[in-house]
Amino acid sequence: MDFVTLEDIKTHLRLDDIVSEDTYLEGLGNAAEGLALTQINRTAEEVTEMSSKSQAQFKTLVLQICASMYAQREADSSAQLHVAPVTEALAFSLRKLSVG
Repeated sequence: MDFVTLEDIKTHLRLDDIVSEDTYLEGLGNAAEGLALTQINRTAEEVTEMSSKSQAQFKTLVLQICASMYAQREADSSAQLHVAPVTEALAFSLRKLSVG
């Protein structure tokens, strides 16, 4: 993971004392970062070049996606991932628009 740590995820999910899910949470963090980058149409390198405020917003986006994925980890696999409107708004604010 490039933008969040395992500790960030565990704190955000309030799982500070749970060690048994560390490997799962690391995978969740990697998946969330990839999804967040796709949502904002940017590369990891572009995110690192953003302002510190925008980087903090991106980190929040990743953590929110982690929370959504963790909350829905046992849901029907054919169901679409539900992402909170605030998470979508945060992604939209960071999205790079392409021309053409």
